[in-house]
Amino acid sequence: MTNAGEGQQKGAWALNFRLGRYFSISSLIGVVVVIAVLSLFYRYTAVNLLIEHETRANTALAKIIANTVWSKYSGFIQKSASLSKQELRARPEIAGLLHDILPLISGSNVADIKIFNLNGLTIFSTRREQLGADATGSGFLAAQSGAAVSELTYNNQVHDSGGGRAGRDLFSTYLPLRSGNDDSIHGVFELYTDVTGLVKQIRRTQENVIGGVLVTLVLLYLFLLLIVQRAEKEIRNHEKSRDSSLEQIHFLAYHDPMTKLPNKQQFNRCIKTALENARQSRRMLALMFVDVDRFKLVNDSLGHDAGDELLRIVAKRLQCPIRKGDQLFRWGGDEFTLLLENVNDCCLVEDMARRIIDAMAAPIKLKTQEVLVTASIGIAVYSPDDDVTSAQLISNADAAMYQSKRAGRNCYMFYDTRMNSKAFERLTMETSLKQALGNNEFKLYYQPRLSAFSGKVTAVEVLLRWMHPQYGLMTPDRFVPLLEDSGMIKTVGAWVLQSACGQLKKWQLMGMAPVRVSVNISARQLLFGNIEEQVKQAISEAKIDPHYLELEFTESIFADDKEYLLPILKRLKQIGVSLSIDDFGSGSWSLAYLKKMPVDYIKIGRGFVQGVLHNSKDAAITRAIARLAYSLNMRLVAEGVESEEQVDMLRRCGCHELQGYHFARPMMPFEIPLIVAMRSKRLPRQLAVTQ
Repeated sequence: MTNAGEGQQKGAWALNFRLGRYFSISSLIGVVVVIAVLSLFYRYTAVNLLIEHETRANTALAKIIANTVWSKYSGFIQKSASLSKQELRARPEIAGLLHDILPLISGSNVADIKIFNLNGLTIFSTRREQLGADATGSGFLAAQSGAAVSELTYNNQVHDSGGGRAGRDLFSTYLPLRSGNDDSIHGVFELYTDVTGLVKQIRRTQENVIGGVLVTLVLLYLFLLLIVQRAEKEIRNHEKSRDSSLEQIHFLAYHDPMTKLPNKQQFNRCIKTALENARQSRRMLALMFVDVDRFKLVNDSLGHDAGDELLRIVAKRLQCPIRKGDQLFRWGGDEFTLLLENVNDCCLVEDMARRIIDAMAAPIKLKTQEVLVTASIGIAVYSPDDDVTSAQLISNADAAMYQSKRAGRNCYMFYDTRMNSKAFERLTMETSLKQALGNNEFKLYYQPRLSAFSGKVTAVEVLLRWMHPQYGLMTPDRFVPLLEDSGMIKTVGAWVLQSACGQLKKWQLMGMAPVRVSVNISARQLLFGNIEEQVKQAISEAKIDPHYLELEFTESIFADDKEYLLPILKRLKQIGVSLSIDDFGSGSWSLAYLKKMPVDYIKIGRGFVQGVLHNSKDAAITRAIARLAYSLNMRLVAEGVESEEQVDMLRRCGCHELQGYHFARPMMPFEIPLIVAMRSKRLPRQLAVTQ
């Protein structure tokens, strides 16, 4: 993931964190607001109920007091307006009122009672110091006009140094004092009741309610916070999963999931940038195409899992020799590409190619099987004066890589301009090969194999030729490698096997003397072509005796897969066919392993046959191989015989059968019966065989 992607991921987490924090803050504010509103609402409701209740109670008490004192003191109340404060305090009615009223309020919560005349003069108060004081406030004025008004005064609002009212919650009610006759107002009655206990109870109840609500809200908040935190965690996990998916998508878009190397898409981007940088800096640039030799063989024989593991190991090995700054890519299949920038000269590129080949040399263990794979490398170099595009550079490196494979693999080739024509020819031939079998362009020729002693034809080797519509008759060395690389060798090989068996049956029906038909089998056919079923089917369809069919394998295919091939050869032998090893002695072979092989014939390599007359070592090797074949109950065949002198020498060395242009070139099917008949009449030559 890029740094920008990481920044986006951190930003998403920070956003989630802010959302959680905002939820917490807003929730706490909400709790405070709810508590405040609820507290005010409760207080407002409770106080209103208190006022309403106390107003009714005070009104009832005031009526009782008024009814008690009015008949006795109405005249005093009405005349009080003309009295001064001193006169008022000296009047005996004050003591009488106090005497009559105190018993009525004894034991109640009444703290004070005042009577005002209509002028606002206090004509009576349970607190004597209040006599003669003027009434103030809206309560008196409202009662003067005939309304009953109540007020609640809290302890922090009461300022009274005497009378014991300080620090208490007082409830005051102003009531108009009416006469019973005409309902006219003659004064104002004020009652102060002590509601400190009720207010405290209201406050306690308020605190309990608020506390309960607060606890409930806190629990609700914690519950919601838990949900939010869980949701936040889910959001973070989702963000992580999304970022991981985006990172994975980006990685898969430009990387190979198997080897973790940048893929073809990333390569196409990088090579354009590298080529532009090379142009601007006037520096050389090299591109290598690295192909894993024999990968298809490993993949088909050991399975796709082993093939995948092989590619992973190869990718690691290819990363070892490259410089810091060089870029390795998985091109696709079994091919890798390597970009080398800031190249000073081709010696550096050549040294890199050698190191890659050396890195691939060690055996690779897949499952329980050790395999040897090599690399074919094609190199294209860009110089500052070259006018090539990235596509042309890729094409040049690819052409050089195919040239290195044709040169024997496990090597490197630098591109030159002649390779383009070869690459075009290869592409043309691959396209034509796909149509050759359907167009009947493949032809079978047959070359006789003779007994070294009787001169009779003992077998004919089937030789595949391609009558190309443009290039004419082509030998197998020009197109069989293409058949193997493309996988078409399985289909073409099965056709050769069926056609050869069918031709043998035709010869037998013509009355030709019995001979064996030797069919070459490629490594891919033997390993992956279901060869046993193909052989059985060809024999069954042609209705021939199995011992007239000989299957011929080159020595090289036994180099790495001996243990795997041995059971296959034994099953083929059980069918009844003969088996032969072609070009024996030209490669590496374990003589200890040879004795396990169910082989009937050994064909000595052409190189020994060509030097048997003039090279004592070739002659000695030929004799040694003959003795080895004799001791293992195998017959020795020499191919490439071109002279009578070679015939005599090979007889003396111990060869049993001979094949070559000295006897006959590859022939058309109709020519074989004639040469078989001619050779059958020839008398054997008795020559000593040196054992």
